[in-house]
Amino acid sequence: MGFAVFYSLNVGRRPHWLAVVVCLLFNTQLHATQFSWLQPDLDWLSYVNAIGAGNRAFGPSWIGGLELDGQTNEFVPKGKESPSRLGMPLVAFDTSSDVVAGLPPSQYQINSVTLTMTMASATFPSEFIFYDDTPDTQAEVLADIQSGSFDSQRPMELYGVGFREGYIGFEFAVPASDSALLDESTQIYGASDGGYLAYPISSDATGQPLDVSNSITGGFSETAPANTTAPFDPVPWSIGTTSLSVAAAIPDDTTFTFDVNLAEPGVLDYVQQGLANGEMGFFVSSLTLAAQPGLGIFPYPQWYLKESGGGAVNGIPPTLEIDVTIPGDFDEDGDVDSFDLAEWQLRYGVDSGADADSDNDSDGEDFLIWQKNYTGSGALAVTVVVPEPASMVLLLAFSIISVRPSFLREYRQ
Repeated sequence: MGFAVFYSLNVGRRPHWLAVVVCLLFNTQLHATQFSWLQPDLDWLSYVNAIGAGNRAFGPSWIGGLELDGQTNEFVPKGKESPSRLGMPLVAFDTSSDVVAGLPPSQYQINSVTLTMTMASATFPSEFIFYDDTPDTQAEVLADIQSGSFDSQRPMELYGVGFREGYIGFEFAVPASDSALLDESTQIYGASDGGYLAYPISSDATGQPLDVSNSITGGFSETAPANTTAPFDPVPWSIGTTSLSVAAAIPDDTTFTFDVNLAEPGVLDYVQQGLANGEMGFFVSSLTLAAQPGLGIFPYPQWYLKESGGGAVNGIPPTLEIDVTIPGDFDEDGDVDSFDLAEWQLRYGVDSGADADSDNDSDGEDFLIWQKNYTGSGALAVTVVVPEPASMVLLLAFSIISVRPSFLREYRQ
C-alpha cells in the first residue's frame, strides 16, 4: 500500500517538467553544487582620482603617497580621502542568479570559494613584477621606503568588502533603484566627508571586520575605536597563486587563483551572509608601489575587469566559483523547491542521496529540513508515491498542505 500525492507549484526558472521526470527515472542529477560566474556583475577601480571607475577595462592595485615623519622616520598616518592602499579593483557578483538568496546564513554549507583575476600589462610590462606567494609585513614596506628602494616581488592579496555611510551592499538592478546600494555609477570616494564608501576588510581573531585601507601607515579606520588605527599586519583572506616559481617574472595575461581561506575567523560568516543577501564581493590589493616622491615610478599590477572582454583589449574578466550545499537542495541546483521533494521521494529509504541532516540516510527528518527551507519556486507535475510507514505518509500530506494548500489534492490507492 502506498500513498500518492499529485501537486503542481508555480512556474519558475526550470527545464520542462518531463525532462525532470526523465532525469529522476534514470537516477541522474540535474545540476552540481559547484556554481560559476564567468564575469562580475559589477566592478570598480577604487581610486580617489579615477573618473568613471565603474566603466573601466583595467583595475590596478598598488600603494602610494607614503610619507616619512622627519623626526621618527615612521610613516605619516593616512586619511580616508587618500589611504595607503591607494588603488584596488573591487569585483562583485550577483549570486542570486544561481543560488537562492534569503535563507538563514547558516543554511549555506560552504565547501570552497575561488576568485580568479588575470593580470594585464601595467605601466611597464608586467615582466618587471615578480611572483610571491607569502604575505609581506608592514615593516618590510617601511624598510624599503626608508632605504630609498622598493621590492617589486609582492603578493597579490584578497579581502572582503565593508561599507560606510549607510551603504549595505551592491545594486545589480538596471536602472539602479536603491540608494543604500552601490551601483557602477557610484563614486566610491563619494562619502559626505570626502572619504571612501567601500573598503577592504580582514578580520581579527574573533572574526570582527578590520578596515585594512591604512594598515601600512596607520591612520583612519572605519572599524577601529575612534576611527584611528596604528599600523598592523592584516591576514589576507587569500594570496593569489599561479604556476610560476617564486621570484619569477610575471608575464602578461597571467591568471591568479584566490582560494578563499574559509578557516580564517570571520570569513565563513562573510560568505554565508553574502549568499543570503544574493551577492559576493571582494577587493584585490597589492603592496606593490606605483609611484613615490623621491623614488620614482615602479611597475604595478593591472587587472582585467569585465569591460575588457572583446574588442581591442580582449581581456579575461574575473571569475567566481562557489561550491555550496544547501540542506534540502537534493537535486543540487542552488535552491530548495518541488524538484527536491521528488528527489527525496525517489531516495527515501533507499540510499543517502537526499540526506539533509548528514546521518547517511534519506528519511523523514530530511523531508522536514526540505520543508523548512522550501522556497516555493519551481514547476513540477508528477505523482509522488511515498513509501510506508503510514506516519511518514501523513506527515508528507499535511506538510505539503501547509506549504501550498491551494495546489494540493490527494487520494488513497
